Amino acid sequence: MSLALDVKDAAGPTSTQIGAIGECLVAAGILEASQGRLSPFKPIADDDGMDLLLFDKQTRRAIPLQIKCRRGFDDARARPFSSTSG
Repeated sequence: MSLALDVKDAAGPTSTQIGAIGECLVAAGILEASQGRLSPFKPIADDDGMDLLLFDKQTRRAIPLQIKCRRGFDDARARPFSSTSG
């Protein structure tokens, strides 16, 4: 069985799909950066804007996490926000 996709007419991923992709990328990045200490889980119910739960294997505590994703900027002049202390 062969599956051929014709993507030339595709409109691109939906905002829901972009959000799901972003959540997966964030979860993978946290897992890798914490060297396995933090285990990301997807809650069954997305209550109160909780997209992921991070379980800390050392402290045995759960950390709720909300993730926002987008593919571009609405304003071409927009710049990333950075916080500086000083």
